[in-house]
Amino acid sequence: MPLTPATALLLAAGGLIVLATMPLLLELLLVTAASLAPRSRRNGYATLPSIRHLAIIVPSHNEELMVAKCVESLVASMAAYRGTDDAQIDILVVAHNCTDDTAICARQAGALVLRFDDPAMRGKGEALHKGFQYATDELNADSFLVVDADSEVSENLVQEVCQALSQASVVQCRYEFRRMDTRAESRLRALAFFCMNGIRPRGRSRLGLSSGILGNGFALRREVLLRVPYRAKSIVEDLEFHLALLIAGIRVAYVPEALVCSEAPQSSTAAATQTARWEGGRLRMLNTVAPRLAARVLCGDLRLIEPLLDLSGMPIAIEVALLCLLAALPSHWMHLYSAVAAGIILLHLAVVIGMSSDPGGDALSLLHAPFYIVKKIFMVPTIVRMAGGKAAWVRTSRVPSPKSGDRQ
Repeated sequence: MPLTPATALLLAAGGLIVLATMPLLLELLLVTAASLAPRSRRNGYATLPSIRHLAIIVPSHNEELMVAKCVESLVASMAAYRGTDDAQIDILVVAHNCTDDTAICARQAGALVLRFDDPAMRGKGEALHKGFQYATDELNADSFLVVDADSEVSENLVQEVCQALSQASVVQCRYEFRRMDTRAESRLRALAFFCMNGIRPRGRSRLGLSSGILGNGFALRREVLLRVPYRAKSIVEDLEFHLALLIAGIRVAYVPEALVCSEAPQSSTAAATQTARWEGGRLRMLNTVAPRLAARVLCGDLRLIEPLLDLSGMPIAIEVALLCLLAALPSHWMHLYSAVAAGIILLHLAVVIGMSSDPGGDALSLLHAPFYIVKKIFMVPTIVRMAGGKAAWVRTSRVPSPKSGDRQ
């Protein structure tokens, strides 16, 4: 067909869409295929000294409804620990700018409490920095485990973390949402969460790459903080710190046997706010850190290719919308690209659904995907606005669970 100015403009737009969507497709193909590979017994880590003093740091902001159950689950995990006889374990709840009874509830449940009130320091990263500092200077801890106050942990968590820290200097436990809402939209959000926090760490681990830090259920040795001080202050403080570790050449090991589980947001509004903050924070990291990662890759540091792909990838819902637009353009190679891209995304979703406890229900929830995608498109202005925002700690409203449990 003749190349008119309008056709040339459409093809140029299609080329931009291809460039924008390719990073996520490569990332999904890489980690999805790797997640299906058998787990290697060789982890590539050295043997490190045994843990002598573990400080479990629980950053909290107005969590009076949840913090007691969190501490109680940690106490139960401590009781099940069978390690070095003289090993000491402390639970330190950082009550950060709390206006409720978080500190009282935490202390009654058996935790040490550090009150941290400073309206000028409002982010979770500030609370973690204060907690690391106190645990180092006052408790003389040689290792740290971070667990959010709205979470409950598996009984084997402390055991698995201490064992993992004898081989790796930084570890990430399995982190999942507990499913209480069976609505299609909630199922799709849970699947998206599992794509990020389940499949990707598993695939990276199989590839021998750093599994990532997910903000909840990660642990590290004291020498790591001496080498890479915790200065993460953004909305996505976990991603920011992980990128700092990667640049320093430190790999995070994945510990899927230990589980940290938190409640999903109780309303669509709360979930949308949380998602916009996450995506906005990732966009900010893309703007500030990706150029540095790309420069390191061009200088031969190939281990940073996967983190760069991950950081450059857009949300799957936006990706699908752009691929549908691409498929409508007048170009056979764009149609072919869209078809291959659809196959990669479907493979990824099939693996995710196949690992769930209710594959049939999760598969049916995909019928709601068009509505989910439209809502995500309308969130784009908010996501962009969040990319320039400060790291204020906004508590996400959740429904307390009567008991702990694995991913339903």
